[in-house]
This record gives sequence, C-alpha cells and structure tokens, in this order.
Amino acid sequence: MFIPIGTLALRRACLSVGEFPQDPAGGAPSPISFSRLRFRTLALGREGPDYFPLKSTAVQGRQYLADARIDGIEGVAAVRFELTDAAGRALQLLSMWKATDSSTDGEFLGLVTIPGQPFRMAAVGTDRRGAAFRVLSRDVIQPPVSGADEPGLVSPGFPAIGQEQIQKIVDGARQEMGTRAARAATEHPGGVISIGSSALSRIGYEPFVSPSGAPLGLRLRYSLRFDADSTVAAIPHVFPVYKPYEWRGLVTMKGLRGTISPAPELGAMSLNDVIVYGSRAQYRAGVTYTFSIDMVPDYVFQGTLSGRYCVHDQKFAANPNPWNALLASSETPPYSLSWNDAGSVATIPAFYPQSALRANFITAGATDCGPGANLRF
Repeated sequence: MFIPIGTLALRRACLSVGEFPQDPAGGAPSPISFSRLRFRTLALGREGPDYFPLKSTAVQGRQYLADARIDGIEGVAAVRFELTDAAGRALQLLSMWKATDSSTDGEFLGLVTIPGQPFRMAAVGTDRRGAAFRVLSRDVIQPPVSGADEPGLVSPGFPAIGQEQIQKIVDGARQEMGTRAARAATEHPGGVISIGSSALSRIGYEPFVSPSGAPLGLRLRYSLRFDADSTVAAIPHVFPVYKPYEWRGLVTMKGLRGTISPAPELGAMSLNDVIVYGSRAQYRAGVTYTFSIDMVPDYVFQGTLSGRYCVHDQKFAANPNPWNALLASSETPPYSLSWNDAGSVATIPAFYPQSALRANFITAGATDCGPGANLRF
C-alpha cells in the first residue's frame, strides 16, 4: 500500500530584489514597489460610517486616510513613509501602521494632511539583507485648493434629529481613527515600522486514517515561531495539483480537527474556528507553537451531533464530468501547501488518489449529505 510518511522543507515566498524598480531619482534597486496609493474619506455607508476611497483628487489642507500597498513586503525588515515634492524631496514624515500582521500583506494605513503643492509618497527602509532602499509612488498628485469629498455624510433631506444622531456616530468613528493614529506614532518612533517574520519548521506529513487504517486524509505536523506578536492565520491552504487543468480547483483540503500547543490567544473564538475555518489568532513573540492538523477533502462533512461523516457529491452536480473523470483516475497528485500569513510554501510530492479517499469514507460509513451540507446530524 502506498503510505507517504515524510518531511518537507519549506520555501519562502520571496522575490528577487533585482525584480523591482529603483527610485526614479536614482539609487539602488529596491525590494519593494508601490502597487497602490489612494486616499479615503469618512462617509456614511449602509452599515454605518467608514472610510471610503476618494473618487476625486485629495484637496489641499484636508486630512484623509492614506491607503498604500507595496509589493515585495516579504523582503523588507523595516520601512517608514513620507510625503515628498514632485522631485522626491521630503516634505513631511508620516505615522503609518501595517493593516495586518500577515508577512505577505503589504497594505499600510495612516492619517495624512494633504500639502499645498504637488506631491508623492516615499517608502524608505532596509531589506532583510541590511541594504537601504527608497522607492517613490508612481504618480505625482496635483491637489486642488478646494473641492467636495464625496459621498456626503448625511443627506440634506434627512430629519434634523436623525442628523444629530448620525453626526455623533461619525464623530466617534473619526475619534477612533485619531486614537489609532496616535497609537501608531507611539508604537513606531520616527515612523519606522519593523516588519515581523516567522520561522516555520520542516513539515511532517502522513495519512489521517480511519479506525481500520484506511487513509481518509492528510495529517500535518509543523511548528511556527514569530519574532513579534502576530495575529495571523497559521493553518495552511492545501490542495492537490492535478495534471488536467479542468480538475484543478475541484477539491481542496480543509481542517477537521487538531491541536496547537501551546494554544494561541483566541479572544471570542474557539480552537475549532482556527483549525476548521482558518481564523486568525494571536501568537506571541518568541514562543514555538506546535501544530498537528488532520485535513480531509472539502466535500466531506462530519456531523456535530453524531460524529459520522457524509459525502457532499452535490457540490459537483452543476459540472459533473470533470469530477467523474477525476474519480476514475488513479493519479497520485502532488499537494501544494501555503501559509500565506507566514509567507511560506511547500509541496508534498504525491498523495493518495481522490477516488481512494472518497471510497474509504464510504466504506467507513459515510452517507450522502444530500442537496445541502447540514452539519447537524
């Protein structure tokens, strides 16, 4: 019987420094590049006040929420942001913060007062080799002296008493953002944001089996260690990479059960939320977290009341031919593993055919889930 048991070396999802453009004003090649720079204004949405992207150009002297996204964040050790004039000369230092702790998420936010002249944004810092970089946003922004920030907060025809209530909510949202910006200034002296990194161990893998020993899925074992407190998703995205293109994406693997030791800080969530649904939890700096995760195909469900399994073949009813062809195949595909928030990927060279996993569930007593995958059985 083909029973893969082994370990995998991880691969970091990093790009070569040489692939990125350099500062137009001159300088060494940069490990990052701006992929987006936009400004948001506070407006009333369907679910309350929020910061929505401006459709017009930012106006001189007004304060907006800057939303900057940069590519190549995996190679960055520390970065700060500043506004510059059109030629790239510094105008003002910005207090920005990273939108999430994901090591592959290059989105940064910060409150910015628009200068009274054409400007750009610069990202200045060091990469993980210790080399300095400075990169400018692509376009020079020409801010007008006046203009309307659309959409408005309150409709002119709204009753006065309603406007007062809404204004209080809006003022609260504005104050909350101001508090977040003040915290960023305290947390990042001089505007410098240190980019945390993580260390992922070699990955052990073996079949997850039924009581009779038949393979039902995949058991992964690995450890993660963060150099800064991080709120991230630490369960990998796992899927078979089939040779026929039309089979790809039909099946992914999902967490069924597992352990994390020590347990991360969960807040209002449960460990089940983290393992089964891939929710983010908080992991403390310097602590080694050890994971053992059992994963099954995503068309398999386990009842919350009985613990029995069912197979949701109805998932493939709209396009049955690729699924039927896949089940008729004995291909043992490689499996792709990616920890997006940790910036790491790996590949299992080969694993059981999907037909074998499904058949083993049926043999173990799995029933048909029917049209809907209701877990209460």
